[in-house]
Amino acid sequence: MSTELTLDGPGSLSEGTSTSPTVFTFTVTRAGDTSASGSVDYAVSGTGAAPAYYGDFTAGVLPTGTVTFAAGEVTKTVSINVVGDTAGFTASCYYRGVDVIQVPTSLLAQVD
Repeated sequence: MSTELTLDGPGSLSEGTSTSPTVFTFTVTRAGDTSASGSVDYAVSGTGAAPAYYGDFTAGVLPTGTVTFAAGEVTKTVSINVVGDTAGFTASCYYRGVDVIQVPTSLLAQVD
């Protein structure tokens, strides 16, 4: 008999901020033969029209990990902290070596 895994997570949540990230919690459920222990690796990757990238996460890297089930255990949760675009923008500037970011402080500077 084989073991089957399913993943259930939030449909849609807003990003958090650098000081208050949003926690995306996923439930991994296994069915079938659960009499033995087992594990599965996971990784967040960027695909689609608006892909995730390292700056979207609190550690500044795309999350990875391993979910380990004990014999007879059928559910586990995985939590991933997602930060907002401001923190992501800052991280991407740092990693790309951008030394100066100019922020206009007047209406004239904004349209100039």
